[in-house]
Amino acid sequence: MLRALPAIGVVNVATAAGTRARMATGIRGTTHSMAWMGVETGVFKKLGVEANFEKFTPGGPEIVTGLLSGDWEFGQTGTVPAAEAVLKGNDPVILLRNTAAHAGQFIMARPEYAQLEQLAGKTVGILSDTVSGQTGVSTRLTLEKAGV
Repeated sequence: MLRALPAIGVVNVATAAGTRARMATGIRGTTHSMAWMGVETGVFKKLGVEANFEKFTPGGPEIVTGLLSGDWEFGQTGTVPAAEAVLKGNDPVILLRNTAAHAGQFIMARPEYAQLEQLAGKTVGILSDTVSGQTGVSTRLTLEKAGV
């Protein structure tokens, strides 16, 4: 049975017992990467949880299928694949999401760049093009709004 827990994503309660947390994520945007950052920075380990990503960047339907079959306990994906699973008679539950409004974009940079304006004339790497990709368009608009 899948149930809501105070975390981000969807969790398979039957297999989430103990301190293991197998995860999958299909979203590489900064606003959706907190669990990955937690693994990479050792936050889960510090809390006594053996967390790792079993699969990185599968599609949403594959993430939900993996949750339902017990391949991982947590999955980060959009709402549609979970809603489709419910319509097929399964019971995934969408949990909490980040609380940051999506009116802007998170941009990560080296510590010496504390203001967006400091990126003027610099190369900024993004995951998609700046005309059609969701992350790319959001990044471009954020930087343009800051005058960069």
